[in-house]
Amino acid sequence: MRFAPPADQGGINKQFKGEDWVELISQQLSIPPAGPFTGERYHRSMARLGTALSWLNPTEREVLRKRHGLDDGHPKSQRVVGEALGFSRHKVGRIEKRAMAKIRTQTNPK
Repeated sequence: MRFAPPADQGGINKQFKGEDWVELISQQLSIPPAGPFTGERYHRSMARLGTALSWLNPTEREVLRKRHGLDDGHPKSQRVVGEALGFSRHKVGRIEKRAMAKIRTQTNPK
């Protein structure tokens, strides 16, 4: 199972494993590293991911869920997500970037 990185990661188009995507969000949410990604650490990370998603509006939440396969483990391209939601792939990219910026703002207030 592989997940795409957020659109605003400097244009780098490398792939993340599912647990790496949750780890990326976990880092944004300041979850301390602790051993393998199982058990309590997994549940804490998933809880924080749920919290992060709750900060987003329904469209942003749906775009991130579909783009990164958070519901079914199958990430979708911007084009596929756009077709499903009635947006262009460019609009999906802008929504995804805005959603990640919101998560960063919430987790790193100035």
